[in-house]
Amino acid sequence: MITSRQILAATAFMAIAGLSHAQTQAEMPQPAAGTATSNDPLVQKRQADKEASTEYKAQKKVAKKNYKHEKKAAKTELKSEKSAADAESKAKLSTDPVVTPKP
Repeated sequence: MITSRQILAATAFMAIAGLSHAQTQAEMPQPAAGTATSNDPLVQKRQADKEASTEYKAQKKVAKKNYKHEKKAAKTELKSEKSAADAESKAKLSTDPVVTPKP
């Protein structure tokens, strides 16, 4: 029968092994981002596609930010126009004589 002490020891060992593996992966030198590591045309296409995708995402992010800014400005302008129209309408109603409904 497996005791809780054995389970705890196995879990601790796995955690330590995982940490040491993560450290060795971080210490490995990574190839430069702009250099091609292979002459294989499929690898080169994959790298070119990744660069194009990254550039597209950056452009999309900028466009979305500009859209949100323009939308916020338009919304603010619409609110100010509405409040001005409401104030004008209230002023006009307050100066007009009250029309009584005919029976």
